Amino acid sequence: MSKNFEKLKTKLRLGAIIRFLAFGIALGVLTAAGFAIVQKLAAISPDPLLCIGAGIGVALVAIVVALLVAFPTEKRVAKRLDDQLSLREKVQTMIAFYGDQSAMTEIQREDTERILGTVTGKQLRRKRVWLNAVLPVLAVALLLTAFVLPVRTEGATPGGDFDGENEIWELTEWHITAVRALIDMVKSSDMVEDGKSSVVETLEKMLADLEYVTTKTHMKQTVMSAMVKIDAVTDGINTYTPLVRAMRNAASLKLKELAEAMGTPVDPIIESKYQALKASFEGETFKEDINSLAASLSVAVDAAKVAKTDALYVALQQFSESLAAFAKTVDELGEEERATALTHVFESAAEQMSVALSQQGSNRATTDTVNNELMSIFGIAWNELPDELKYSDDEEASTEDNVQQEQEDEVIGGGGKGSGEVIYGSDDAIYYPKDETHVKYGDVIDEYNGQKVTDMEERSLSDEIKAFIDKYFADLYYKDKND
Repeated sequence: MSKNFEKLKTKLRLGAIIRFLAFGIALGVLTAAGFAIVQKLAAISPDPLLCIGAGIGVALVAIVVALLVAFPTEKRVAKRLDDQLSLREKVQTMIAFYGDQSAMTEIQREDTERILGTVTGKQLRRKRVWLNAVLPVLAVALLLTAFVLPVRTEGATPGGDFDGENEIWELTEWHITAVRALIDMVKSSDMVEDGKSSVVETLEKMLADLEYVTTKTHMKQTVMSAMVKIDAVTDGINTYTPLVRAMRNAASLKLKELAEAMGTPVDPIIESKYQALKASFEGETFKEDINSLAASLSVAVDAAKVAKTDALYVALQQFSESLAAFAKTVDELGEEERATALTHVFESAAEQMSVALSQQGSNRATTDTVNNELMSIFGIAWNELPDELKYSDDEEASTEDNVQQEQEDEVIGGGGKGSGEVIYGSDDAIYYPKDETHVKYGDVIDEYNGQKVTDMEERSLSDEIKAFIDKYFADLYYKDKND
């Protein structure tokens, strides 16, 4: 092969590779900067890993595609040399007759080789070279824009009253100390270890994110996002809701009664309903009813599709197995022995279910306490919460008709995830002179609680005074109705 042609081919290929790399990197930078700008315009702090990952992915794809589509093969190099040097297909002819040793071919090859030996870099330069710099320059400009562009916040309505939500906000030592105390509370709580680590990790990340937050609106968005994740921790751990729903959806009336008698994680085993269920097994259908409950219970808890190692699942399955084993001995027992054996089965099951339910109640109580404290620390009112925190889709807080029944059984109601609504000292309507209208007492507390948080940030107060003020508002929000 012609030595001069090989030199020019190597030079053109090197130039093409450099252009492809520059093209891919420029596209990658454009993509990363674009992602960052879009996130900032959407009032979200940019995720560096997402932006960089998207940029690298686009760059690699662009480089690979460019190499596959436009890499200078011998034929492409020959055609380019012919076109740019006006050689009338001399180089392409030389390549086509590479193995031909005839006299005319040798003369043509030598003539082409002589011409290629005189080619300079200037002659090979493409026209409109400046176009190659447009994409890199645009990428650099967009990258600089992404760096200097602030995270968007919703501005106040033109001509309207400023509501204070976009005030400048800064994470203070008081906030950090309060959240750190909350983290210590979680670590020392009775929540399961997996749940503790997830909640602590979420709180740590929230603190890190708040370091870069500058407005009250963005602060509340960041905190409420963390609250949603914290609430989801218990949803992912607790199995009460799917299990009890599966039991209630079954055809067996006895199984529905058992679901009601189980109570909730915060109020395990409603004794009157549990004893009533046990007493309902009598007469000629005694054995048949026991077997039916055992079978339907096993089928229902399996249909809930929870982990087979879950303590509540294990307790219910063992209850089913104990009932089935008891049914096999019924014919051999006298009436008194049968009643004693059935009581033993029910009492053992109640003890095992209570332990499992209480653990789930501890999980829920911990996440609820954390979220309530976050609302207090950062001045977030209930009506500002997202719907998934206001209106839960679980059944951990109550059972059907539990308000009247549980009070009859001297079981304290409330707690759990429930509706998420704060129970105020009073929700009676009061006259509010500021607005010259009647409003809920709780709404007034919300307003002054928010003002309290702002004032405590701006004033130098001792820890004792801050603790006293926090306790005062906590009592307004959460005081027991009987106090």
